[in-house]
Amino acid sequence: MTVTVTVTARAKDEAKKRVDLDCQVVNQNGELVLNGLARVVAPTRKVRLPRLSAPRIRLFDPEARFRALLEMGDGLAAVRCGVVHPCDPDSLRVVWSNRRTGG
Repeated sequence: MTVTVTVTARAKDEAKKRVDLDCQVVNQNGELVLNGLARVVAPTRKVRLPRLSAPRIRLFDPEARFRALLEMGDGLAAVRCGVVHPCDPDSLRVVWSNRRTGG
């Protein structure tokens, strides 16, 4: 899943040092999944912090899902299959290697 987060400054209250931020989260299908207003207190002087290396956020672990799928086939006999539309490098590589080995 891919999400895009957009934050837009909507209002600034100089007297109270507040900023209103319009926040939206859109998924990979362009659907709005979360929106809201964040009211933050702005610092009164410039703050400089070193850039942090933020961790990559994953909502699921695709490698774990793939391993679980492979484990479901453990102990099963091999079967012939065909790749109808091998359009990515890995599919093409498997089809080509099996063609040469007779697999």
